Amino acid sequence: MKNWLRQPHPVMLVIGTFAEKDERSGGKDKLEFDQVRWMEVSSYLKRESRNGTKAVKHIEFKGEPLDMVSVYRWRNWAFGQKSSGTR
Repeated sequence: MKNWLRQPHPVMLVIGTFAEKDERSGGKDKLEFDQVRWMEVSSYLKRESRNGTKAVKHIEFKGEPLDMVSVYRWRNWAFGQKSSGTR
């Protein structure tokens, strides 16, 4: 956690989940995620750890889908552009 708090840029937590039915038996060479979600955790960790003075043992993951809309929103935020999304 301390290493994440020292980063000069936002730290993203990315979680992928597989489909309920395991598709490995279908002859695919690689597995594909059914769903991928991401969440910026830097501000969460700063707040919950009181700027690194308290250990954070759990992160309440409230990720959004990792798709083109969310990537564009983050790109606009990073470059200081106004966007219709929240950040």
